[in-house]
Amino acid sequence: MRVLVKHRLRGDGRIWIDYAKTKVLQDTGGWYAVQSPSGLEDARVLYRPVQDMVVIEQLGQFLRVPFHDGEGTFSWQGRTYRVGSMALGEVRIHEGARPVATGLVTTSGLQLETVEPELLGLVRALAWGLALRSEEIARDSRRVQP
Repeated sequence: MRVLVKHRLRGDGRIWIDYAKTKVLQDTGGWYAVQSPSGLEDARVLYRPVQDMVVIEQLGQFLRVPFHDGEGTFSWQGRTYRVGSMALGEVRIHEGARPVATGLVTTSGLQLETVEPELLGLVRALAWGLALRSEEIARDSRRVQP
């Protein structure tokens, strides 16, 4: 399965999974409303740059993906996942040693080339949160350059 995230200048965006397109709309307080085709997997996503954390609210539950030393971890459906460093534009998510999602940061968002089916219910919201984080990484790298 392929996931493509496009964050537009107005703040909204689109997410394609294979060829199914859904919308992302700006919400209040820095949150984004991430829609799903069925409405069952609709979510709200927030990226907190000060804490370097993605927060996802889905079906009344909160999932936090805190990043420490560039890498993040989260637990979902009884499994623990690790998000690798995104500093060089690569996106890698592992469960233990097994890769469950791989892709690249793009100029307008994020592209995941492979995603295991176990992440299907979460992948839209997670990909949007990672795209927001990649934008913050890019802003930070521009501030550091002479």
